[in-house]
Amino acid sequence: MIFRLALKELKRNHVINILCFFQITLIFVVTSAVLTTVLNKYERYKPFKNVLDEKGVYVDVLSLEFEDNELIYPAYDESNLTEKLGLKNVDSIYCMKNLWIDQDVNTCVLSDEYIEMYEPELKNGKWLTESENLPDDVIPVVISENDDNINVGDIFEITSPFGIKARIKAYVTGVLSDNTSVIYTASESNIHASYEDMFVPYNHDFEEKTLIIIKNSDLEKHCPDITRNLYGPMIITYNESITDDEINENFDKLMLNGEFKIYSTLENMNKNSKEIVFEDFFKLLPMIIAVLLLVIISIISVSAVNTKTRIKTYAVYFLCGMQWKHIRFIEALKSSIIVTSSAILSMLICITANNRSIFGGLLIGVGFWQIVSWICIGMIFIMTATLLPGIIIKKQKPVSVFHSQ
Repeated sequence: MIFRLALKELKRNHVINILCFFQITLIFVVTSAVLTTVLNKYERYKPFKNVLDEKGVYVDVLSLEFEDNELIYPAYDESNLTEKLGLKNVDSIYCMKNLWIDQDVNTCVLSDEYIEMYEPELKNGKWLTESENLPDDVIPVVISENDDNINVGDIFEITSPFGIKARIKAYVTGVLSDNTSVIYTASESNIHASYEDMFVPYNHDFEEKTLIIIKNSDLEKHCPDITRNLYGPMIITYNESITDDEINENFDKLMLNGEFKIYSTLENMNKNSKEIVFEDFFKLLPMIIAVLLLVIISIISVSAVNTKTRIKTYAVYFLCGMQWKHIRFIEALKSSIIVTSSAILSMLICITANNRSIFGGLLIGVGFWQIVSWICIGMIFIMTATLLPGIIIKKQKPVSVFHSQ
């Protein structure tokens, strides 16, 4: 019975209720857009959060040479690099390497730490963290979309014309989604280093080359002689016991032997990363609060007017056996119907916007945190819409209402 009465109340005040419906839908969509942007950024920052909390430096390597102009070739792994450059108190080095090969492709050899830290979005297949039972002369790789229709389960060859000629038989374990973010060299120099400098959205049509991602330990095991060089994002972490003088000395040795697009301490990089993750949220937070306040003010005004105009109807309900608390239930149920309808429409808008790129490619997700935010906003709306009528009618007596009418 209360549900039928709530529906009747919706119909009687349909213009105002429709206005509230669209206001709540707007704030649901805007909140979801902001949260999706923040969460997408945080998902890329999260894998590196612990590393960026350590002492160390981040560099985007263009080239590294020793004093005798000897390029870093396969004989020098990360531990050799520390020794060769004379770096002190180094805990670990996370790096990327390039292969010198004769195919027109981009290669990305990632240290095992990078592979474990971050998994890009795959169109199909699986990432390189999962082991494959392959012959000794075959290594697992992940590739981008390509013109040769190479897919999961296919085997192809990579050849190197430099140094000792080598052939790699590559088994495709996964194919990247187009435009997914991968760990790669920064597209341009950036004095404000952040986690975003480690990522590039890889688009096969734009790059006009296939990207091949290889795990460093797999390459070391199966093809130790193929020529490669350090290139791209490299993180060097230091022991806690390192002194400022040793940090400065390490900096001098890196600058002497290398050319970099970016050089930054991990502390500075972490600070910039946190600012980037939350910048959109703090920019749009005032707008969200403003819209929410507008909705609350509208609800208060509408509820006050509706309650005053409907007070006689409420008195009739009371004479029919209802108590004032039942009338609050009617208001709460009516508000719940509006909120639920707004949530359904918001979900449809988000899904349609993502599928058809209505908002210029802006992703508007509908996940756990978006739903939580909708519930919180909906509860604020329901409580506000219910509280005021309850205060007004509580002070009224049905008999006095009829006398005043």
